Amino acid sequence: MRSLALVITMAMMPSACSNGTGKPAHTVAACDIALDYAGRFKAEWEEQGRPIAVSDGDGTMVPAPQKLEQILADNPALKGDPEVALTLAAADLRNRSVVEECRDLRGWLRAFNIVHDDKQIAELTLKKEWPVAILSMSLPAISEDGSTALLYVSEYSGPLAGATMAVTYKRNASGKWLLHDKTELSVS
Repeated sequence: MRSLALVITMAMMPSACSNGTGKPAHTVAACDIALDYAGRFKAEWEEQGRPIAVSDGDGTMVPAPQKLEQILADNPALKGDPEVALTLAAADLRNRSVVEECRDLRGWLRAFNIVHDDKQIAELTLKKEWPVAILSMSLPAISEDGSTALLYVSEYSGPLAGATMAVTYKRNASGKWLLHDKTELSVS
């Protein structure tokens, strides 16, 4: 985790077989992870009596591939590190929409009437008091060996009340993805 933290600080996917959904297994796993994280966020804010909204974000919370390549050029000892490879994989996914790519996440958002339209979310954030807590998240990247996933999230409850984090999940022996770590990258 040390090199991952280093790359993330400086910078501020397994099998290609299908599981019957028509999507590669790593995409299905990524979507399962995104749904788990969104569910956790919803539960946390439900306890406080506040609804949530979910956005893809604009990709800026994920390190740019060019920035990471420059870091690797300046720090050649980091090349080949699996954690660095995972960070690069996440950077490659930065412009892909987690809401658009994850059918089960979209269904869950609709089932709970969770706002997930970026225009609606932008309108809500113009209000003096935000009526929702907002989760923006990237499509998770899965490590080559299928053991670790990385996604970037921003969680906000007001104009100066939020944080951006790198979130890692680990797969346990039975194949279940478990939240492993959250590293704050910025706070407002």
